Amino acid sequence: MLECANCLFVGGAAVLRFDSVPQSVMVTDSASLGTGPLCEITGTPAVRTLQLSLTRTTLRQAGPLLREHHITTLRQTPINAKLRQSVLDLPRETAVIEAIGTITSNWTPKVEIESNGSFLSGESAYVAIQSNADSELIPLDQERLDVEGLLVAEVQFTGPLSPQWNNNVVALYKADVQTAEQLGIAKRELPSRREVSRERRDESQP
Repeated sequence: MLECANCLFVGGAAVLRFDSVPQSVMVTDSASLGTGPLCEITGTPAVRTLQLSLTRTTLRQAGPLLREHHITTLRQTPINAKLRQSVLDLPRETAVIEAIGTITSNWTPKVEIESNGSFLSGESAYVAIQSNADSELIPLDQERLDVEGLLVAEVQFTGPLSPQWNNNVVALYKADVQTAEQLGIAKRELPSRREVSRERRDESQP
């Protein structure tokens, strides 16, 4: 099991990259702002189910939640993604889960997405496939997918996209269903300049 909490990820590479399929990945109270995937699996697909869990986590103009390579019609890793109070604000050309490999038209993904109080930006696909990393990403019809509770929303943040934590807190969102719970990362109380200066003076004293 791999757990991440209270983290802010930036950059263009995968945040978590695996040569083999982990048993589970849990991300809590964190934000991903980079263009790479949150999780990427570069090795051979596994028989056992990969458990992915996001809680109060924000993906803002980021890569997919998961990108898996070497998928075939007969060989794929079962995925169970559980999203709680999270927001996936993805670019239009990015899907929540992306599968790369040789797949026929009748391929059915072994993907379950369970959501409670989580939202996806309006034009992003749930699952998409591509033959290689440079080919076109093809979204799968939602009817072929097992997706429950992941709603579509237009999200606005408190500030511009930047590594400043509080800029990436959800300010408001428009959706058919509203939630009273915190969506994505929560605002943090930052120390005042006076407090920071006092701490630095204390550290400089013998």
